[in-house]
Amino acid sequence: MQYNHHEMPKFPVGIITVSEEAVRTLSLKDILTSLSRHITGDWGIEVDDNWAANNRALSTEGRLISVFVSLEKTRRFFIITEPDRSSTTVMLPIEY
Repeated sequence: MQYNHHEMPKFPVGIITVSEEAVRTLSLKDILTSLSRHITGDWGIEVDDNWAANNRALSTEGRLISVFVSLEKTRRFFIITEPDRSSTTVMLPIEY
């Protein structure tokens, strides 16, 4: 899927939390760009099965999990929105 920054959000994100480790290792641009992609249904670098699961979760209120890589290509990180859409967390895989 090609990211289009003009797309409307597909779901509410609730309270956004960024883990301490993510704050230390990711740039603000990494975080904001990836959050923008996540809320418009761009699930990042995950394989087709995970994209399909996230697309189903949009209508069934399941957990949404995106995987991104930092702009420097040095860090992989997750963005996870809870099933009730009350919160979204940015974190590194070691924190999951």
